[in-house]
Amino acid sequence: MISRLLSHKLLILILICLIGFGFFALRVRGSFFSKAVAQVVNSTSDDSNYSPLPANPDALLATESASPSDDSVLGISTTSNNIGGAADLSTPMPLPSFSPLPSITPLPSSTPFPSTAPSSNSSACAGTPTEDNSQVYVGSKTSQVNSAVNISIELLDCNNSDVSSDHLTVTLSSGDAATTINGASSPVNIQAQNGKVTFSVNSPNPTTAVFTVKDTDHTLHVTAPGYKDPSVTFSNSGSCAGTPRGFNSEAISTSNSNNTGSIAIQLLDCNNNLAPVSDTLTISLNTTDSSLTINGSTPSVTVQTLNGQTTFSLISTINGTDTFTVADTTRGFNVTDSGNHNPSVTFSNSSATPTPSASPTASPTSSPSPTATASPTPSPTASASQTASPSP
Repeated sequence: MISRLLSHKLLILILICLIGFGFFALRVRGSFFSKAVAQVVNSTSDDSNYSPLPANPDALLATESASPSDDSVLGISTTSNNIGGAADLSTPMPLPSFSPLPSITPLPSSTPFPSTAPSSNSSACAGTPTEDNSQVYVGSKTSQVNSAVNISIELLDCNNSDVSSDHLTVTLSSGDAATTINGASSPVNIQAQNGKVTFSVNSPNPTTAVFTVKDTDHTLHVTAPGYKDPSVTFSNSGSCAGTPRGFNSEAISTSNSNNTGSIAIQLLDCNNNLAPVSDTLTISLNTTDSSLTINGSTPSVTVQTLNGQTTFSLISTINGTDTFTVADTTRGFNVTDSGNHNPSVTFSNSSATPTPSASPTASPTSSPSPTATASPTPSPTASASQTASPSP
């Protein structure tokens, strides 16, 4: 029991010591803090480092003068009694004088615009072709020899409208003399229809053909874009040799008096030589003829060329003209006649239609052919005579 009390007393004594120590620490800390605050207050209230303001500040300002180092500064004067040598603000400074501005010459009066703008389409030159607007268009600048090129003319007035049916003269101005215009020698006269016309040029020889186109009705020189005369260069490079061309190839029609006919096809290259090809041709009938046969068959009929040639045999019991289309399906062009038209054959003398039955009678006529073989029989006699000649 006593030990318990003693232990409690010891604890109480320790607690009292701790409390006393805390009070002491707080007191010491408070004294230090108050001293620090007093020191700060004393330092801020100390005005020994500052000089008191004079009773009359203007006197101080009046005694100040510019330092020698300020003499070169703009606006500083050593003779001035003002602040920093600046100009006296109480005395107004006169404004600088400026020379009067020169008088401005008035602009000339402009011509007033018309109240209504002129129309873009002029009636004064309408309907009359002009050199500036009229044009020549060349289908191809280059071509193989014997391969025609189309050249188109368009006569235009000042409003770019097609006009007139003028007469034109096309002349070969330079190039091979064998060059043709519409198949004829230079010069060639042509006529426009509603301001337009097309002609073809061709040359069998390599050359650069230059043409001059003149409107003889209005005395115009019609040129290509850039005011240049149209020209075509024909060459024979050999790249087209042996290749059929539609322009050169030809269909030759033949009409007989016994309601028969034929169409011979020649596939020609750019040099007008037979092309050694085996193209497929299809011939079809463009007109109505129920009796027509082609190579013994009703159209259309397909054949193959041999070295660029073939012939269609035609028979019809109806008098009239039949027109055909011959298409080279291998090359993709149609074969026409010399006038660039589809070939045609005229059938007549329909009473001669039995003539096909006469073809069997022709076979007996061929029977004498064996008799012709009898001609060798004299030959033995001749040989005997030859043997007899040596006997004498």
